[in-house]
Amino acid sequence: MKIREAKLKDINNIYKLMSLSKELKQSTGDTYFNKKFLRKIVNDKGVILLVVEHDNKIVGVLGAAIWRKTKICYADFIFIDKKYRGKGFGIKLHQYFIKLLKKNGINYLWSIVKQEDHVLQDILKKFKYKKRYKCYYYHQIIK
Repeated sequence: MKIREAKLKDINNIYKLMSLSKELKQSTGDTYFNKKFLRKIVNDKGVILLVVEHDNKIVGVLGAAIWRKTKICYADFIFIDKKYRGKGFGIKLHQYFIKLLKKNGINYLWSIVKQEDHVLQDILKKFKYKKRYKCYYYHQIIK
């Protein structure tokens, strides 16, 4: 198992992996999640995009936005290929992520999870995130 920051050469593999997520497709659609978007976030210094590899294949990805000046991070998503779930890949990926945040002086981490997304809620509880507020999620696509 190898964990590292994503590179431009990884975009097709990351897109293919994340396209398997019906939750991601339902929440973002093609207008937001696409290869062009991935290319931008790989190059963005305000984003952490990590991949976990097994046998030279990307089997998981974690994305987060960081605000270094305020020492805050928003954990956006963690996704592990179904074939590799329950084998410690997500735990190792998250541990690496936390070490990276500490190294960068980030001291506050938050995330938003849909009320009906019980899988992600369970994962975040496992990682010792504390449930805080019930929120409504609004969005607008600006054209």
